[in-house]
Amino acid sequence: KGKNKIDKVLLLFLSVTLFIASANQKTHFRVSELIVKSFVNYKKELALFKKAHADRKTNKIQFQARKEAQGETYVVIIGESLTRYHMGVYGYMRDTTPLLSKMAKKRELIVFDNAYSNHTVTTHTLSFALTEANQYNAKKYYDSLSIVEILKKADIESYWITAQPTHGAFQNLISVIAGESNHFVPVDFKDAAKGLDGSLIKKVKKALIRKTNKNKVIFVHLLGSHYKYRERYPHDKFSVFNKPLLKAEFGNKAYKNSKINHYDNSVVYNDYVVSSIIEALKNIKGIAGLLYVSDHAEEVIHNKSHNPTLFTFAMTQIPLLGWFSEEYKNHYPDKYNNFLNRTHSLFSNDMFYDTMIGMIGVKTDRYNAIYDLSSSKYELKDEDALTLHGTKRYIDKSNYKYWQKENEKYLIDTNQSSRIIPHRANSMGILSDMWSDGIRSFEFDAIFRKDNTFQTGHDRGIAGPLLEEYFNAIDINETERIWFDFKNLNKHNYKNILARLEYLDNKYHLKSKLIFESPTGESYYKEFRKAGWHTSFYMPTGTIVGLLARNEQDKMRILAKKIAQQIKIQNTAAISFDSRLYPFVKKYLEPMLSKEIVYHSWGGIPALFDIDFEEKLLKNAMYHDKRIKTIICDYESEFRL
Repeated sequence: KGKNKIDKVLLLFLSVTLFIASANQKTHFRVSELIVKSFVNYKKELALFKKAHADRKTNKIQFQARKEAQGETYVVIIGESLTRYHMGVYGYMRDTTPLLSKMAKKRELIVFDNAYSNHTVTTHTLSFALTEANQYNAKKYYDSLSIVEILKKADIESYWITAQPTHGAFQNLISVIAGESNHFVPVDFKDAAKGLDGSLIKKVKKALIRKTNKNKVIFVHLLGSHYKYRERYPHDKFSVFNKPLLKAEFGNKAYKNSKINHYDNSVVYNDYVVSSIIEALKNIKGIAGLLYVSDHAEEVIHNKSHNPTLFTFAMTQIPLLGWFSEEYKNHYPDKYNNFLNRTHSLFSNDMFYDTMIGMIGVKTDRYNAIYDLSSSKYELKDEDALTLHGTKRYIDKSNYKYWQKENEKYLIDTNQSSRIIPHRANSMGILSDMWSDGIRSFEFDAIFRKDNTFQTGHDRGIAGPLLEEYFNAIDINETERIWFDFKNLNKHNYKNILARLEYLDNKYHLKSKLIFESPTGESYYKEFRKAGWHTSFYMPTGTIVGLLARNEQDKMRILAKKIAQQIKIQNTAAISFDSRLYPFVKKYLEPMLSKEIVYHSWGGIPALFDIDFEEKLLKNAMYHDKRIKTIICDYESEFRL
């Protein structure tokens, strides 16, 4: 009777959860069918998992596990619903991880920037992350050993400290695994409902200082940034972000105020919890190590949470962090160096089981070094990477963040990263995204304000940051090329503009890297070139496109002659034009120009997120034109302005 009651509660819980999710997302999938199917599968697999555990306890399933060294301490923190794209330590424009970022700058923290989750639902991701099963070995999790069973066999003392509800209707395979630990430390259900992970810190400290002659592994399972975000942090101390979002930062997504603020505050609180645990571990003498991984990420901006029926790759892009004591580095230099060398390697968290075994140094026949980040044998080829339990390729064309980063790497490797540059970095958000992708050259639009300052933005989107704020957000010394599309140069303000540019050059050393572009045809433009600026004339797109369409050759010759004469008077260093004007430039204008005049262009080449970027780029005639020094390409970001 009690068991049936639990099943009914669980079914009701799943029903309500999926109904709310479908209502919030305005989806129209068949909720009742999904609930019944998920519930039936869940019950079957959980029963199989429990049976396999029982068989192993009676030695029906044989396996080996041992560790020779003693007195080592490890902590494994499992986060919840955390995307790395809202973490300052990964380049997010907001400082949501001040403590972890400080550790990273001091090189105390290893930051892995290419980790992703094997699914978007906690039970699904951890059923693989905590067991032998993964997307690549064809094993079923309910037939597989768990990491806790491996530790127990190796006579390693284990703790499972959790803020997640684990009893009654909330019992699942994770609580079964957790229950196998030597010390299972759940918080009271009422405390768990409050979602405050800080209550675990004291429990972790207590476990750390508890004396034992054995090796020790402490698992800490957080509630993290799980929805509802506003319930995941104490508002009295961690309401860091509570003002309306600015277009200067968030671009056209600035209207999503409270949701992003609450989520980001939960990330700040998570930073406090995780860094507190690391600081506690630092106080433990001897060999020690820590790994932090999130179960899955979160689609915050579009309100999709981590619902797999509304899947986006943003739901999978998770943080993975590591900390190791000096004693660990000295005793296990190969493991530590392998970790360091794998910070950019693609890693799906279903391989976390083998990575934990590798980090801890357990010798077992239930381990594969290919899946272990601490091993020199680790390998996951991009074309083999999977998610959603093998049903989705990670390098799918819709994973634009992956492709932008990969294509930028190609440009860097071919020395083209300062020539092929992304378009409209007009908000702090998009600039931060580009910077995180390794981009050091970009184009932005700006106007000159009445207070003698520059402000970024395009047309009606003139709401970006002031130029000094913009440059201060990055290490300007690392920039290679900056294309400044200037919108309101005229005979009344050009002297003030030039004076302001000179001021900025004294502060940021811009002249060697900045393209100053304007559509003005006036002679005063020559003053900028005379002062040492690389000036470019923005050619009239609409007029020339029309002439080309009508094939009005005589008019094009007349216009080309006029432009050539103007450029000579202005003494501009370059012309800039839409790719559709390329035939006009080559046939009519180029013969009239000095060979010293170079070109800058936009359009006509693949977007940086294009899956066939390299192939299309190499087939593009403009790309092979050596006179074209810069070509702008499209770049995708949630924070476009």
